Amino acid sequence: MTEPLDTILVPVDGSDGANAAARRAASLAKQTGAHLTLLYVYDSTEIAALGLMKREIEDVVEIEKRARQTALDAATSVVAPLGIAAGHAVRTGNPAEEIVAYASEHDVDLIVIGSRGRGRMKALLLGSVSHRVAEHAPCPVLIHRASKKSS
Repeated sequence: MTEPLDTILVPVDGSDGANAAARRAASLAKQTGAHLTLLYVYDSTEIAALGLMKREIEDVVEIEKRARQTALDAATSVVAPLGIAAGHAVRTGNPAEEIVAYASEHDVDLIVIGSRGRGRMKALLLGSVSHRVAEHAPCPVLIHRASKKSS
């Protein structure tokens, strides 16, 4: 017998892959009655690595706030047609670590994550966020690979 699916976490970053994962998670939530949470993680490690001045940091933070809202709005608009009212959460830090920490702290039953986000070059150098989450998560992880569109 399988465990009930009460909570589903979807990390979002505004990418097509994250939105496809949100759509998949919303479908699962609709089938199971699970609560869906969209999580945006502000990657503070990128700013720290740049060594910016205070004013430059303020500018980057403002840009990031707009990116966060855009990502959450996009994912919300993907799940809404399925009749799912998703909760929103925002964390700051290393994305993979924060996703795993959130899942642990909130007893998440399933993480649905896109296979490709905004940082393809970063993934090549540092490893994929989705794979790090799958390796360390306290629950099952569904890595949703968006289908390739044919021309």
